[in-house]
Amino acid sequence: MNVHIHHSRRIPGDHLEERVARSLHAAVDRFDQHVEEIRLWLDDVNGPKGGLGLSGKIVVQIRGLPDLVLSEVDQSLDALLARLSDRLGNALARKLRRRRDSRRHGAMGFVPIAS
Repeated sequence: MNVHIHHSRRIPGDHLEERVARSLHAAVDRFDQHVEEIRLWLDDVNGPKGGLGLSGKIVVQIRGLPDLVLSEVDQSLDALLARLSDRLGNALARKLRRRRDSRRHGAMGFVPIAS
C-alpha cells in the first residue's frame, strides 16, 4: 500500500509524515490487501488567523471498487488525523462488507419478497 501526503508548508507539527503514516496504517492495516493507494491532502485554510482551520482530504484506491473519498476540518492536526483515520477504518469496513454481501447473494442480488 502506497501512502502519498500532500500539504501546505503552513501545517504545524514535527515529523508530519511519520505521524500521518502511523495514523493511517492503524486504520487500514486489516484491509491492507484491498487498498492499493492512499492520498492525503492537508491544508491550513485559515492561515495565521486560527480557528477551525486545518482541512484534510483522503482518497483511497480500493481494488475492484470505486475510490473512497473523505474530508474533515478540525483545529489541531492530531484531532484531524484521528477523525479521518476513524472514519476511514469504518468506511472501508462498510464498503468491503457490502462487496462481500453482494457477492454472497449472487449476480441477481438479494430481492426481498413482498408480503
